[in-house]
Amino acid sequence: MLEQPDCADRPDVVSFNTLLSACAKQGMATQAEEVFARIGAHNLEPTAISFSTVLNAHARAGNPKQAQAWLDRLTAAGHEADAMSYNSVCAAHARVGDAPAALACFDLMGKSGVAASATTR
Repeated sequence: MLEQPDCADRPDVVSFNTLLSACAKQGMATQAEEVFARIGAHNLEPTAISFSTVLNAHARAGNPKQAQAWLDRLTAAGHEADAMSYNSVCAAHARVGDAPAALACFDLMGKSGVAASATTR
């Protein structure tokens, strides 16, 4: 029988993105940032999904400014933000009653060439 390599010592970015997703679903933004930091500590490159998932964790936690900061980090890292990322940030601003910031986010989405989707509110 062939021996299986011990993969527990070598997580990949998909493993970390799965952990990030679990944090985001619970709005656990601080924990998501801790998991994100571990990606680099394992000499891995975060993907657009990694950034977007931390962004989403902040949006769900009611932290629109931090969600916006993660959107900025995503694009600064050379990734393109998608409609889902913009929608999360716009919705986070709207949830805390910051209509001007939500509208500014929506405008930025259009200027970035990202089309509004059916879920853009």
